[in-house]
This record gives sequence, structure tokens and C-alpha cells, in this order.
Amino acid sequence: MRADRLLAELNLLQARGRLTAADLAAELEVTERTIYRDMYALQVAGVPLVAERGRDGGYSLYGDWRADLTGLTTAEMESLLLASASSPTARATPRAVTAAAKLAAMLPAETAGELSRLRRRIHVALDPADGGTSVGEVTLGLIDALRRERAVQLTLRRRRSGQIMRTAHLTGLVIDGRDWHVVWHAGDARARVDAVDDVVAVAATAEPVRDVESVDLEDVWRRHASRRVSQPALEVRLRMDAGLAGIWRDRYRMSTIEQDGDTATIVCHFDYIVDARTAVLPWGGAVEVLSPPALRLSVADFAAQIVAVYADR
Repeated sequence: MRADRLLAELNLLQARGRLTAADLAAELEVTERTIYRDMYALQVAGVPLVAERGRDGGYSLYGDWRADLTGLTTAEMESLLLASASSPTARATPRAVTAAAKLAAMLPAETAGELSRLRRRIHVALDPADGGTSVGEVTLGLIDALRRERAVQLTLRRRRSGQIMRTAHLTGLVIDGRDWHVVWHAGDARARVDAVDDVVAVAATAEPVRDVESVDLEDVWRRHASRRVSQPALEVRLRMDAGLAGIWRDRYRMSTIEQDGDTATIVCHFDYIVDARTAVLPWGGAVEVLSPPALRLSVADFAAQIVAVYADR
């Protein structure tokens, strides 16, 4: 609707100052001709717009004039910000632009700056067709740490070593499909990426976060995603005692679990066959590989080597 677009344009000018027709057109995904018509309509409606020509020109609001935007509490604004960041269409609709501009325009300068920093820490890397995503307790804890700019203690699930704890300086969060990922470093500026599903717990610390300006969240995610594509996950089907299924759920990436009495059949994923073999061998006969055949043969071969070493001792 044109009314929504006009409000978005007004609030963008109020929040950011001078903007060119090209800037506004890019934000709202319309033509520059449409922006020119809208600016004229706002002037006719009594909005004191200043139009400046030249390379550094653009549209701005006269003096300290501000629109009277009311109706949202601070808590509602934060919820709206989080909802827009979680939405797969957050960067594609004028409504989201309007909401973000309202937040910046209505909040006190220090709060608006805080929310602006938070928006820069959340990268949406998904297609609108993927659907929305949910925000769980761990995600909220990570967002709170980003807001407070404090390091955190992360308890992470690792396929080889079970659970580990690390002091993490958060760079940001990425939403990919329906999944959240946290980007962090251990104080050495080397970016790490973990699925939030692999974060068992997050605990805030009093240590200020060591921000690294050179770490670009979008670039880190692009490189991480390209590695994931070039190294497809290995799907492994296992049969085990039903009592062990819960342990595997806590340690490894699982997609399905089927229980039949005291026996459970699970499907989980590993990056490499050696990782899967390393996970299976310590359980001896309690865990049986059903597929893929290559993993089954590899486990059998290693088991035979172990028997050969210890059989006569």
C-alpha cells in the first residue's frame, strides 16, 4: 500500500537524516520515479522536506522537525526488532523497513543505538520460502549477551569428546533456514561457527566482549556455508539399546529415532566416515551400524584388528 510506503520513507528520513532517491528506492524496492512522486506527496501533505541537488544531495527533514510516532512501548519495540530479525522476509518487505525505522525514530538515542548494534549482529541468510524460525531459551541468552556486550561461557556438544566448555566472545548470530548459528571467537579473532542446537547452555560473564572490527559476519557465514556444501554430511543409520538413544541425542546430530520395545533405530549425521567410526567403536556390540555399508565394513575391520592384537594375551 502507498500509505505504508510513505510512512516508511518518512521514518527512514527521520532515523537516518539525508537520503538520496536511489537510497530510498533500494530500501523499499521501488523505482526512483516512485520516490520522486512520494516526496512530492509528502511535501503537499505538509511535511517540511528539504531537497538538495548535486552529488552530496538528497532528501532530508527541515531542522529538528520530527513526526509524532507513538503507540509502542520499549518492550514491544525490542520484541518487534527480534521478530523482524527472525522473519525470513525481514529484509524484503516495506513493513519490516517501516518497523525498523519506527524503532530508530522513537527510542532515545542511546537505546536506538543499542538496538541498531544488535541488528548488525544478526545476519539473515535464508530464502522466504524456507519459512520462519523459533527463538528458544539458548538463543535468547545469546542475544542478551550480544546486547550487553559481555563474553559468555558456552557448553557445546561435540561428537568426539561429548560436552566441552569454552569462554566465547560473540560476533553475532546467523539464521539459516529454520536454524540459528552462533559466530564467536576465543579472544584470538579466529571466527568459529556452531549451530545453536549444539549449544547445551550459555552463561553470562562479567568480562567485556573483545570485539573484532575485522570480522565480517556475512563473510564468515558465506565461507562457512561454502565449506558445508563442499563437504556433505554422512548419514548413518544405527541400531542400539533404547536406553542409549538419549545419550546419542545429547552428543550427536540426529534427524530421526524409532523405538521398538527395548531397541532403537536412529539416523544421525557426521562430516566424515572416520568421525562416525570413532563414535561407534567405544560402544562395542551395544551399537550396530546398519548403513552405510562402507562404515559397517570399516568398523568391522577396526574391530578385527583390535581382536588380533589382544586375542593371545
